Parts: sequence; structure tokens; C-alpha cells
Amino acid sequence: MDSLAKVYWNESKPLILPFYPPSSYGWSLWVGARKLASWDRQSLYNHAQSTPILERWSKRRNIPHHLIGSIDWEACEHAIKLLGLTCSLWIPKWLAGFAPVGKVQQRNQFQDHAECPRCSGFETTAHVLLCPAPQAQRQWDSSLSSLDQWFAKALTLPDLQNAIITRLHSWRNQDGDLPAPSYNWPGVNDIVLDQDAVGWQAFLEGGVLHAWAAKQQEYYNWIKRRNTGKRWITTLIKKLWEISWDMWEQRNGEVNNPESPASLREHARLDALITTNYEDVSTLTIKDRRWFRRLKEVIFTKSLEYKHQ
Repeated sequence: MDSLAKVYWNESKPLILPFYPPSSYGWSLWVGARKLASWDRQSLYNHAQSTPILERWSKRRNIPHHLIGSIDWEACEHAIKLLGLTCSLWIPKWLAGFAPVGKVQQRNQFQDHAECPRCSGFETTAHVLLCPAPQAQRQWDSSLSSLDQWFAKALTLPDLQNAIITRLHSWRNQDGDLPAPSYNWPGVNDIVLDQDAVGWQAFLEGGVLHAWAAKQQEYYNWIKRRNTGKRWITTLIKKLWEISWDMWEQRNGEVNNPESPASLREHARLDALITTNYEDVSTLTIKDRRWFRRLKEVIFTKSLEYKHQ
């Protein structure tokens, strides 16, 4: 009898739907074919939103679909926790394009132009990093030098170190066709080509492929060090964000510098408006004339805040 029952069970098992006891909550949650035994907000969010989010960033940054899943997003999550409060709040605004650069300030009607305070070019977040002004170039060179020093301190695979520094300089210089990589460590050339496809602006923004950490881990194993590639890539992303932060801070310093090109242009614009108002005092009401008791040459020597009044 038992053997007959087993034969019947084996024949009919695929036809019988699984039985689940009724839940006291009245409904159950599934992710694909897996039932969630407990409420997991992160799993539900990732399942519902990860695909459209990745598609949006793939389109926004021109990242190939087959490579965007290879970016180490988990390392980005860990890296942002290593930043200070101010920088960690600024990074999402910077990556989303909402940092108060000239383009955004003009769009929001906080100013009537979108000029870069360093070179007078059209200012976007990318321009902050690419600005050709001498001050911006000095800051970039200083930041890349600090990154290079950290690579040496972190015992980075020399081929990885040279590839990253060289490619970042080429990106800022807007070199046309990048030379084919020719590094000796196995697999490094493939990683560089894949990162070329993803983009080096994306790399600066944290779009670093998993393969970088795996290759660095190989090197640590080879030199018999207990360092980990995971920790290395997390710190690398933090360092890359700090490069953008330092370029941003240098740019803001030029905005507040009374001798910067942007300040001089704003002084010239306000001086022209003041001159026009002084020459057309007949159109002013009596109560406004008190502002014109001082010579305009004296007003020309005042600060921007004073002139805006």
C-alpha cells in the first residue's frame, strides 16, 4: 500500500498546486516565485524601482545597458557614509544636476546669466570639472596628485593606478580618441575598455565597475596582503567625490573673490546701470533722489552688495 501511494504521489505531484495556510493578514507578498516571510522594505523597493532607476541613469549618462549592472552600487552606498554631513548632502544634488551652477541659477531666475565665474563659459556641473581657467587647472592637478599619492599608500596595482590617472587627465583635456590600453597585468586592458564605454565622467561620479575591485583583490592576494578590494573601491569612490567637491569649493571661492573675472564683470554691469540712473534723474520721484546725493564715482568703489541696493 505504501509503495502504491508513493507511485501515485510522484505521478500527481506536478499537478497539485502548493497549499499555503491562509494568512491572518489577508494578503501575502511575493518577489517573483519567492514568498516574503517578513516585511522587507529594501527588498520590495529594489524589486519595484531598481529597473526604472537603472534605465533612467543609463539614458541620462549614456551608459550601455549591459554594463550599468556591473557598476558597484553597493560600494557607492558605503562610500557616501564615509563623507561628512555637508558633502554627503551635496553629492546627490551634484549628481542629479541640481547644484547651483550658472545654468541652474539662471533657470531659477536667481541671476540673468549662466556664466562660469572663472572663465565666463556656459556653466554646468560638468563644466565645473572641465573649466579651462588656470585656477581650475591648478585645483585639478592638485586633486589628481592627492589621488595618486593615495593609490601608492593603498598599495594599488600599478597598472590600475596608471590607467585611472591617465584616463582622468585625458577626460578633462577632452582628448578625442583614447589610445588603446596596453597594460601587462592580465585583464586590466579589458577593464579599461569597459570603463571607456561607461564613461570617465560617470567614473568620477561613482560609476566604478566591480571589476576594478576584483582586479585589486587579485593584486593584494599576489603580494600577500590582508587588504580587501571592497574597502579599496569604497575609498576610491569617496576620493573621486572629493575631487568634485574640491573643484566646487574652488569655484565658489572665485564667486566670492572681489578680484575674480566674474566679480569684475558684475561690477562693470552695475556701474553701467548706476551711470544710466544718474544721467536720468528727472524720471525719479522725490523720495528716490536721496540715493543720488553721493557722487557716482564714490558708488563705483563700493561692494557688489551695496551696488545691488
